Amino acid sequence: EFKSLDIAKNFVNILDTDKTKQMIDVLNSDDNQDEINVYIGDENVDEALKDFSIITFKHKEEGKDLGTIAIIGPTRMDYSKVISAMKYIVKN
Repeated sequence: EFKSLDIAKNFVNILDTDKTKQMIDVLNSDDNQDEINVYIGDENVDEALKDFSIITFKHKEEGKDLGTIAIIGPTRMDYSKVISAMKYIVKN
């Protein structure tokens, strides 16, 4: 649940603009592999994402990128539930 309509609109604007490519580049630049990473609010590199939390998992095998999974949500999300879901996705 987003705490204000303005934040939700900001998120939609991020998805509808060139910010999407920047966001993907930031997620792909993360060198942490085979572990779940959590970025809450101001921990996000991009100022436009400061109202959101991003949970990522970057999977590599033998030095080759196989992909990045990311969950983007409000900073007030249920982290234990979302991280549990991410762990389930990663294992399967």
